[in-house]
Amino acid sequence: MGRIVHVDDGFTLRFPGRDAEFAAGVEIGVLAVHMDQGHQTVSRWIATETVAHARVLADKFGYRLVKGETDGDWTRITLSHGRVRPQLKVIK
Repeated sequence: MGRIVHVDDGFTLRFPGRDAEFAAGVEIGVLAVHMDQGHQTVSRWIATETVAHARVLADKFGYRLVKGETDGDWTRITLSHGRVRPQLKVIK
């Protein structure tokens, strides 16, 4: 049974008979396609062990990678391209 690959929110794939290395390649491939298409922001769940590889790829495409929450073996990442506006918060 292969590892699950999160393609998009609510859309996952599994490749039976394939190892984790194959699944990591698919995850990185999905990220590469989105970055190559010039999406301003890409947010995905990926295997925590794949985050370092995703960071290298993001740097090469000119994106910033921010790690979000972690849930077991998964980490939510957000890739941002272009100028980042400051996040303003109301303080009472």
